[in-house]
Amino acid sequence: MADAPDRGVPKEVLREWIVEALESREGSAPLIEVCRHIWRHHDELWDSGDLFYTWQYDVRWAATDLRGRGILKGQKDSPRGIWELHGPTARATRAGAGEALTP
Repeated sequence: MADAPDRGVPKEVLREWIVEALESREGSAPLIEVCRHIWRHHDELWDSGDLFYTWQYDVRWAATDLRGRGILKGQKDSPRGIWELHGPTARATRAGAGEALTP
């Protein structure tokens, strides 16, 4: 029996959810708090196909991507286990540059 195809939520949306979670915590939070925010505020995870089972891994992939884009501080620039936006204006800077977080 084949697995059901993924529905609804592409894993790329996790980048937006991470930024949203960090903005709700003044730009900085431990990984566990970022994940807790996503779990509590995004019910669409329940109906997201395979993402429901992989999102804890995929959120780390998304953070690495955000670091590469300069939206999150690098691991060496933040305390261990803390994810931080590059500043309180990260979303405005990103929007001003016309950069989308989802393809």
